[in-house]
Amino acid sequence: MLTKRKRRILFWLSGLIFVILLAPVFLYTFGYGVGPGLKIQRTGGIAVTASASNALVSASPFRKKKTSLISKNAVIKNLIPGEYEVEVNKDGFWEWEKNLSVFSEKVTEREVLLIPRQVAGEILGTTSPVSNKPYFKKNSLYARDENGKEKILFSSVKKFWELPKSGEYLILGEDKNFYRNKKLETTLATSTLKILKEGRNILFSEDENEIISWDSSKIELFWIGPEDKMPFWMDKTRYKSFVSGEEIREVKNYSGQPDYMVINMENGIWALEKEAPENNIAPLYKGKNPKIISMESKSLILLDDGNYIKIELP
Repeated sequence: MLTKRKRRILFWLSGLIFVILLAPVFLYTFGYGVGPGLKIQRTGGIAVTASASNALVSASPFRKKKTSLISKNAVIKNLIPGEYEVEVNKDGFWEWEKNLSVFSEKVTEREVLLIPRQVAGEILGTTSPVSNKPYFKKNSLYARDENGKEKILFSSVKKFWELPKSGEYLILGEDKNFYRNKKLETTLATSTLKILKEGRNILFSEDENEIISWDSSKIELFWIGPEDKMPFWMDKTRYKSFVSGEEIREVKNYSGQPDYMVINMENGIWALEKEAPENNIAPLYKGKNPKIISMESKSLILLDDGNYIKIELP
Protein backbone atom coordinates (compact mmCIF):
# COMPACT_ATOMS: atom_id res chain seq x y z
CA MET A 1 0.00 0.00 0.00
CA LEU A 2 1.33 3.40 -1.02
CA THR A 3 1.63 5.81 1.82
CA LYS A 4 1.24 9.52 1.39
CA ARG A 5 5.03 9.95 1.57
CA LYS A 6 5.62 7.28 -1.10
CA ARG A 7 3.00 8.86 -3.37
CA ARG A 8 4.72 12.22 -3.01
CA ILE A 9 8.13 10.70 -3.85
CA LEU A 10 6.62 8.91 -6.86
CA PHE A 11 5.01 12.15 -8.05
CA TRP A 12 8.25 14.14 -7.90
CA LEU A 13 10.21 11.27 -9.41
CA SER A 14 7.77 11.07 -12.32
CA GLY A 15 8.04 14.84 -12.81
CA LEU A 16 11.83 14.66 -12.82
CA ILE A 17 11.82 11.86 -15.41
CA PHE A 18 9.38 13.88 -17.53
CA VAL A 19 11.67 16.93 -17.43
CA ILE A 20 14.73 14.81 -18.30
CA LEU A 21 12.94 13.25 -21.25
CA LEU A 22 11.53 16.59 -22.38
CA ALA A 23 14.86 18.46 -22.22
CA PRO A 24 16.22 17.13 -25.54
CA VAL A 25 12.96 18.14 -27.22
CA PHE A 26 13.32 21.71 -25.95
CA LEU A 27 16.99 21.78 -26.97
CA TYR A 28 16.11 20.55 -30.47
CA THR A 29 13.24 23.07 -30.78
CA PHE A 30 15.50 26.01 -29.94
CA GLY A 31 18.36 24.88 -32.17
CA TYR A 32 20.60 23.14 -29.64
CA GLY A 33 22.01 19.62 -29.58
CA VAL A 34 24.24 17.47 -27.43
CA GLY A 35 27.67 16.95 -28.99
CA PRO A 36 30.77 14.97 -27.98
CA GLY A 37 31.41 14.90 -24.24
CA LEU A 38 27.74 15.78 -23.62
CA LYS A 39 28.52 19.36 -24.61
CA ILE A 40 25.45 21.43 -25.51
CA GLN A 41 26.00 23.22 -28.83
CA ARG A 42 24.11 25.37 -31.27
CA THR A 43 23.29 23.23 -34.29
CA GLY A 44 23.81 23.91 -38.00
CA GLY A 45 22.42 22.52 -41.23
CA ILE A 46 23.06 21.34 -44.77
CA ALA A 47 21.23 22.74 -47.80
CA VAL A 48 21.44 20.97 -51.16
CA THR A 49 20.09 22.35 -54.42
CA ALA A 50 20.09 19.54 -56.98
CA SER A 51 19.49 19.50 -60.72
CA ALA A 52 16.63 17.03 -60.20
CA SER A 53 13.57 17.07 -57.96
CA ASN A 54 12.62 14.19 -55.66
CA ALA A 55 16.28 13.27 -55.10
CA LEU A 56 17.06 11.77 -51.68
CA VAL A 57 19.57 13.77 -49.62
CA SER A 58 21.04 12.01 -46.59
CA ALA A 59 23.44 13.40 -43.99
CA SER A 60 23.34 10.40 -41.64
CA PRO A 61 21.46 7.10 -41.48
CA PHE A 62 18.53 8.87 -39.81
CA ARG A 63 18.60 12.36 -41.36
CA LYS A 64 17.15 12.28 -44.87
CA LYS A 65 15.08 14.59 -47.02
CA LYS A 66 13.98 14.78 -50.67
CA THR A 67 14.52 17.75 -52.95
CA SER A 68 11.34 19.68 -53.65
CA LEU A 69 9.43 19.62 -56.92
CA ILE A 70 9.83 23.32 -57.76
CA SER A 71 13.00 24.63 -56.07
CA LYS A 72 14.79 21.24 -56.14
CA ASN A 73 16.12 22.18 -52.72
CA ALA A 74 16.43 20.11 -49.53
CA VAL A 75 17.48 21.43 -46.11
CA ILE A 76 18.48 19.17 -43.23
CA LYS A 77 18.39 21.16 -39.98
CA ASN A 78 19.53 20.72 -36.38
CA LEU A 79 22.77 18.89 -37.12
CA ILE A 80 25.43 18.75 -34.41
CA PRO A 81 28.60 20.55 -35.67
CA GLY A 82 31.01 18.07 -37.23
CA GLU A 83 31.76 16.13 -40.42
CA TYR A 84 28.97 14.41 -42.34
CA GLU A 85 29.05 12.05 -45.29
CA VAL A 86 26.38 13.53 -47.54
CA GLU A 87 24.82 11.50 -50.34
CA VAL A 88 22.35 12.54 -53.05
CA ASN A 89 20.58 9.70 -54.85
CA LYS A 90 17.87 9.29 -57.43
CA ASP A 91 16.93 6.24 -59.49
CA GLY A 92 18.48 6.37 -62.95
CA PHE A 93 21.21 8.88 -61.96
CA TRP A 94 24.82 8.58 -60.84
CA GLU A 95 25.22 9.07 -57.10
CA TRP A 96 26.74 12.28 -55.69
CA GLU A 97 28.61 12.09 -52.39
CA LYS A 98 30.91 14.34 -50.39
CA ASN A 99 32.12 14.85 -46.83
CA LEU A 100 30.80 18.20 -45.62
CA SER A 101 31.53 20.10 -42.43
CA VAL A 102 28.65 21.54 -40.41
CA PHE A 103 29.29 24.56 -38.19
CA SER A 104 27.30 26.05 -35.32
CA GLU A 105 24.51 28.41 -36.46
CA LYS A 106 25.52 28.06 -40.14
CA VAL A 107 24.11 26.26 -43.15
CA THR A 108 26.56 24.45 -45.43
CA GLU A 109 25.33 24.74 -49.03
CA ARG A 110 26.12 22.80 -52.19
CA GLU A 111 24.90 22.83 -55.80
CA VAL A 112 24.58 19.24 -57.00
CA LEU A 113 24.53 18.19 -60.65
CA LEU A 114 22.95 14.75 -61.07
CA ILE A 115 23.90 13.02 -64.31
CA PRO A 116 21.52 10.40 -65.79
CA ARG A 117 23.00 6.95 -66.33
CA GLN A 118 21.66 7.18 -69.88
CA VAL A 119 22.40 10.59 -71.44
CA ALA A 120 20.37 11.50 -74.53
CA GLY A 121 22.29 11.60 -77.80
CA GLU A 122 22.18 10.83 -81.52
CA ILE A 123 24.56 9.93 -84.34
CA LEU A 124 24.67 12.72 -86.93
CA GLY A 125 26.66 10.82 -89.56
CA THR A 126 30.13 11.09 -91.03
CA THR A 127 29.83 14.61 -92.48
CA SER A 128 31.19 17.46 -90.39
CA PRO A 129 28.40 19.74 -89.10
CA VAL A 130 28.56 23.36 -90.22
CA SER A 131 29.84 25.67 -87.49
CA ASN A 132 30.08 29.45 -87.35
CA LYS A 133 32.49 29.38 -84.42
CA PRO A 134 35.70 31.40 -84.97
CA TYR A 135 38.92 29.44 -85.55
CA PHE A 136 42.61 30.20 -85.52
CA LYS A 137 44.70 29.93 -88.72
CA LYS A 138 47.90 31.59 -89.96
CA ASN A 139 48.09 34.04 -87.01
CA SER A 140 44.55 35.28 -87.69
CA LEU A 141 41.10 34.65 -86.27
CA TYR A 142 38.61 33.49 -88.90
CA ALA A 143 34.87 32.81 -89.07
CA ARG A 144 32.39 31.83 -91.77
CA ASP A 145 29.44 33.94 -92.82
CA GLU A 146 25.91 32.66 -93.50
CA ASN A 147 27.02 31.54 -96.98
CA GLY A 148 29.94 29.57 -95.63
CA LYS A 149 32.49 32.04 -96.94
CA GLU A 150 35.64 32.43 -94.85
CA LYS A 151 36.46 35.88 -93.49
CA ILE A 152 39.14 37.33 -91.20
CA LEU A 153 37.89 38.74 -87.88
CA PHE A 154 41.26 39.73 -86.40
CA SER A 155 44.77 39.56 -87.81
CA SER A 156 48.22 39.51 -86.16
CA VAL A 157 46.90 37.30 -83.37
CA LYS A 158 49.19 35.37 -81.05
CA LYS A 159 46.47 34.02 -78.71
CA PHE A 160 42.75 34.60 -78.28
CA TRP A 161 40.03 33.82 -75.75
CA GLU A 162 36.27 33.94 -76.06
CA LEU A 163 34.52 35.95 -73.33
CA PRO A 164 31.25 34.02 -72.80
CA LYS A 165 29.27 36.69 -70.95
CA SER A 166 30.01 39.67 -73.23
CA GLY A 167 30.42 37.70 -76.47
CA GLU A 168 33.63 39.61 -77.15
CA TYR A 169 37.10 38.28 -77.88
CA LEU A 170 40.20 38.97 -75.85
CA ILE A 171 43.20 39.09 -78.18
CA LEU A 172 46.91 38.90 -77.40
CA GLY A 173 48.42 40.54 -80.44
CA GLU A 174 51.79 39.85 -82.00
CA ASP A 175 52.75 43.30 -80.66
CA LYS A 176 52.38 41.77 -77.12
CA ASN A 177 49.42 44.03 -76.29
CA PHE A 178 45.98 42.81 -75.23
CA TYR A 179 42.86 43.89 -77.08
CA ARG A 180 39.17 43.45 -76.36
CA ASN A 181 37.97 42.97 -79.91
CA LYS A 182 39.91 45.79 -81.60
CA LYS A 183 40.19 48.13 -78.61
CA LEU A 184 43.16 48.13 -76.24
CA GLU A 185 42.30 46.13 -73.09
CA THR A 186 42.38 48.30 -69.94
CA THR A 187 40.10 46.54 -67.41
CA LEU A 188 41.95 43.34 -66.48
CA ALA A 189 44.54 43.27 -63.70
CA THR A 190 48.22 42.86 -64.52
CA SER A 191 48.26 39.54 -62.63
CA THR A 192 45.41 38.27 -64.84
CA LEU A 193 47.21 39.27 -68.03
CA LYS A 194 50.31 37.46 -66.79
CA ILE A 195 48.31 34.23 -66.32
CA LEU A 196 46.93 34.58 -69.84
CA LYS A 197 50.36 35.15 -71.34
CA GLU A 198 52.00 32.24 -69.56
CA GLY A 199 49.14 29.70 -69.63
CA ARG A 200 48.95 27.09 -72.34
CA ASN A 201 45.27 26.08 -72.20
CA ILE A 202 42.94 28.70 -70.72
CA LEU A 203 39.26 29.54 -70.83
CA PHE A 204 37.04 32.02 -69.01
CA SER A 205 34.07 30.85 -66.95
CA GLU A 206 30.58 31.75 -68.20
CA ASP A 207 30.34 34.74 -65.84
CA GLU A 208 33.96 35.77 -66.62
CA ASN A 209 34.80 35.81 -62.89
CA GLU A 210 37.13 32.85 -63.18
CA ILE A 211 40.00 31.62 -65.34
CA ILE A 212 40.29 27.88 -65.88
CA SER A 213 43.83 26.77 -66.69
CA TRP A 214 44.69 23.17 -67.53
CA ASP A 215 47.31 20.81 -68.90
CA SER A 216 47.43 17.06 -69.43
CA SER A 217 47.47 16.23 -65.70
CA LYS A 218 45.77 19.00 -63.72
CA ILE A 219 43.18 21.79 -63.71
CA GLU A 220 43.63 25.05 -61.77
CA LEU A 221 41.13 27.84 -61.12
CA PHE A 222 42.01 31.53 -60.77
CA TRP A 223 39.34 33.77 -59.29
CA ILE A 224 39.45 37.24 -60.89
CA GLY A 225 35.94 38.49 -60.01
CA PRO A 226 34.60 40.30 -56.92
CA GLU A 227 35.72 38.60 -53.72
CA ASP A 228 32.18 38.48 -52.27
CA LYS A 229 31.05 36.34 -55.24
CA MET A 230 33.79 33.73 -54.87
CA PRO A 231 32.37 30.24 -54.05
CA PHE A 232 32.82 29.50 -50.35
CA TRP A 233 34.51 26.16 -51.11
CA MET A 234 37.19 28.00 -53.10
CA ASP A 235 39.28 29.08 -50.11
CA LYS A 236 42.02 30.68 -52.25
CA THR A 237 41.98 32.78 -55.40
CA ARG A 238 44.33 30.19 -56.95
CA TYR A 239 42.66 26.84 -56.46
CA LYS A 240 43.96 23.41 -57.50
CA SER A 241 40.72 21.89 -58.75
CA PHE A 242 41.62 18.48 -60.16
CA VAL A 243 44.63 16.21 -60.54
CA SER A 244 44.38 13.24 -62.89
CA GLY A 245 46.40 10.09 -63.42
CA GLU A 246 44.96 9.93 -66.95
CA GLU A 247 45.66 12.43 -69.74
CA ILE A 248 43.28 15.40 -69.81
CA ARG A 249 42.66 16.27 -73.48
CA GLU A 250 40.03 19.03 -73.34
CA VAL A 251 38.22 21.16 -70.76
CA LYS A 252 35.03 23.18 -71.33
CA ASN A 253 32.49 25.10 -69.23
CA TYR A 254 29.39 23.14 -68.29
CA SER A 255 26.60 25.44 -69.45
CA GLY A 256 24.44 26.75 -66.60
CA GLN A 257 26.42 24.85 -63.94
CA PRO A 258 29.16 27.18 -62.57
CA ASP A 259 30.54 24.53 -60.17
CA TYR A 260 31.10 21.96 -62.94
CA MET A 261 33.20 21.44 -66.07
CA VAL A 262 33.07 19.15 -69.10
CA ILE A 263 36.34 17.27 -69.64
CA ASN A 264 37.66 14.87 -72.27
CA MET A 265 39.66 12.11 -70.60
CA GLU A 266 40.35 8.40 -71.08
CA ASN A 267 37.75 7.08 -73.53
CA GLY A 268 34.94 9.47 -72.69
CA ILE A 269 33.47 12.88 -71.97
CA TRP A 270 32.77 13.57 -68.30
CA ALA A 271 30.93 16.04 -66.07
CA LEU A 272 33.47 17.05 -63.42
CA GLU A 273 32.82 18.91 -60.19
CA LYS A 274 35.30 21.74 -59.57
CA GLU A 275 35.51 21.31 -55.81
CA ALA A 276 38.55 19.31 -54.67
CA PRO A 277 39.70 16.92 -53.37
CA GLU A 278 36.60 14.72 -53.65
CA ASN A 279 35.56 15.80 -57.14
CA ASN A 280 32.34 14.08 -58.17
CA ILE A 281 32.66 12.87 -61.75
CA ALA A 282 30.12 11.13 -64.01
CA PRO A 283 30.19 10.03 -67.67
CA LEU A 284 28.31 11.97 -70.34
CA TYR A 285 29.60 9.77 -73.16
CA LYS A 286 31.88 6.73 -73.46
CA GLY A 287 33.39 5.57 -76.73
CA LYS A 288 36.81 5.00 -78.29
CA ASN A 289 38.67 8.29 -78.58
CA PRO A 290 36.14 11.16 -78.65
CA LYS A 291 36.98 14.73 -79.55
CA ILE A 292 34.80 17.75 -78.79
CA ILE A 293 34.05 19.56 -82.06
CA SER A 294 31.72 22.27 -80.77
CA MET A 295 29.63 23.13 -77.76
CA GLU A 296 26.35 25.00 -77.68
CA SER A 297 24.17 26.00 -74.73
CA LYS A 298 22.89 22.55 -73.82
CA SER A 299 24.55 20.20 -76.29
CA LEU A 300 27.93 19.24 -77.64
CA ILE A 301 29.07 17.74 -80.91
CA LEU A 302 31.66 14.96 -80.72
CA LEU A 303 33.73 13.12 -83.28
CA ASP A 304 34.42 9.49 -82.38
CA ASP A 305 35.37 6.53 -84.58
CA GLY A 306 34.57 8.50 -87.75
CA ASN A 307 31.06 9.52 -86.63
CA TYR A 308 29.75 12.88 -85.49
CA ILE A 309 27.60 12.53 -82.38
CA LYS A 310 25.34 15.04 -80.64
CA ILE A 311 25.03 14.76 -76.86
CA GLU A 312 22.37 16.63 -74.87
CA LEU A 313 23.74 18.01 -71.61
CA PRO A 314 21.47 17.16 -68.63
